[in-house]
Amino acid sequence: LGSASVPENDDVDLWGVNVAYNWGGSKNLQSETYAFWRENGSDAGVESLTASNTVVSAENNSDRTITLGTRATLEPIERLFVAGEVAWQMGRKWFSDGATNAELRDREAFAFQALGQYALNMKYDPIATVVFSHYSGDKDYAVTAKQSYTAWDPMFEDQAGGKLYNALFSATNSNTLDVKVGVTPMEDVKLSVEYAVLWLDEALASQTGASQVSWTPNDYTSAYTVNVGKTDLGQEVDLVLSYDYTEDVQFGLNTGVFMPGNVFSTISNGSDFPTQENAYQVIGSVKVAF
Repeated sequence: LGSASVPENDDVDLWGVNVAYNWGGSKNLQSETYAFWRENGSDAGVESLTASNTVVSAENNSDRTITLGTRATLEPIERLFVAGEVAWQMGRKWFSDGATNAELRDREAFAFQALGQYALNMKYDPIATVVFSHYSGDKDYAVTAKQSYTAWDPMFEDQAGGKLYNALFSATNSNTLDVKVGVTPMEDVKLSVEYAVLWLDEALASQTGASQVSWTPNDYTSAYTVNVGKTDLGQEVDLVLSYDYTEDVQFGLNTGVFMPGNVFSTISNGSDFPTQENAYQVIGSVKVAF
């Protein structure tokens, strides 16, 4: 959608570089550093905005996300694997209310992840994994907030494929603690149980009662009725089973349940907002290598 004075500009461009190095040694230290630049075209003239109420020129209103990060992995002792990653985001976020207000806000977002995995030397080869992930949030998504935009932009994130919470929400404004135990009960069969608890980095704000939010900032369209001032997103339990039928064929089964927290619970302000129900999934898969 463009306008007579401002032509359509909705392209998305991505540039990036990732450099990795294996330092070797007895601890098997490996590291990588990356930088990615994403530019989303955005018309200052769309949705009834006019030249008089547009705060930036048509040549300078694109949504820009610059992500800089580094990651390292290490095996400090036998059977123990640890990893850590930190990343920062800069750039600018384009806001428009579709009427009279529009502005660019500077991005200042932050994310990090820490992982520890230990393989026990015992029957069934159990492996315990703990992962903590943090994505910064923003208290005010309003067009006229007039301060830096601090919510993490997940860009094209898909590292948690198969998780219900990753399908329901984009990876932003949240903390996740994930605990997983995997075993090999018999040859070619692997079984794991995973538990995750999630809470908001910044409680959602509104005038009173509940509000409708879309899980921004990555233009997700799923809207949820939420309670303001709450931070408990919910919990998830997953059971994953895989069977290596041959060297080239693997069968898999992934089942899970997500139990929403008080961010989505019934509110007591006289309005009739129903309690959110649990979400379930069952995924069967077949992988064939050629």
